[in-house]
Amino acid sequence: MDTRPRPVSTAKRIRAALWRTVLASRGLRQRLAWQLRHHYPADLDARVPIGEGLASPLFDDELSASFAEIFFQAEYAPLLDLIPLPRRWIDLGCYAGFFSLWLERERRRRSERTPSEALLVDANTSLRGRIEQLIAINALAPAWQHRCGAIAPGRGECEYIERPYMASSLGALDAAPGTRVRIPVLGDDELLRVFPPPFDLLKADIEGAESELLRHYPRLLAATRHLCVEWHSWHAAGSGRAGIEQMAATHGFTLAREIQPPRAVASGGETGVLLFTRPSPDDASA
Repeated sequence: MDTRPRPVSTAKRIRAALWRTVLASRGLRQRLAWQLRHHYPADLDARVPIGEGLASPLFDDELSASFAEIFFQAEYAPLLDLIPLPRRWIDLGCYAGFFSLWLERERRRRSERTPSEALLVDANTSLRGRIEQLIAINALAPAWQHRCGAIAPGRGECEYIERPYMASSLGALDAAPGTRVRIPVLGDDELLRVFPPPFDLLKADIEGAESELLRHYPRLLAATRHLCVEWHSWHAAGSGRAGIEQMAATHGFTLAREIQPPRAVASGGETGVLLFTRPSPDDASA
């Protein structure tokens, strides 16, 4: 075998010299670093440690709002005062995956030894790579899965409008400007096929499509013990608090607590988060 080093091509030498010349400027390096951090953070493969051996991929200013809500403001902390730590859950509207990552950190902090299983679902096509990267860097696959698709009536595809700062939604629910894409509808059958029941928790933060979940996904809901749902006063009929409560009751759920009280949003209207639960067979026999 010939072990002699191969000569470097002239083209490679020229490229290397050009990069050395470009990066010799500290100001240019700083500009390049800023652009990468703010517009292409995934390409840096940098990570934000959150404790318990877990980390998030480096995120930009837009995703930092969601990270702050979950980890700094602890918006979902009351959830774990009311229900046992879930082992198997579905995260509908997972966005960048921070809610599920927070749940996993809490499980490890409390020395839960049984591995978790989770299905993370979001319709925003631009987040697909980030969610899969989060799962990969924490070595959570194959117990954790991700699907890109919408919670909506019917089959096939539907229109989805992607907007910044957690404002994306089904086109049928909100026609405000944004990037219009066609995405697959993830129905009852598909979700149950890729992630068989039962489920300790189903969390839904899907910008108005919570009412579509409660209308069109009876089998998924029947396999769920605890249901955490965001409501919005400005979306389609039935997605406000009263409508969500009424529809949850038809599936055997009772309201356990208001996790996040109603709060006004800049665009008008109110939103909040409710936790529902259903009696277990053990409760009925006690």
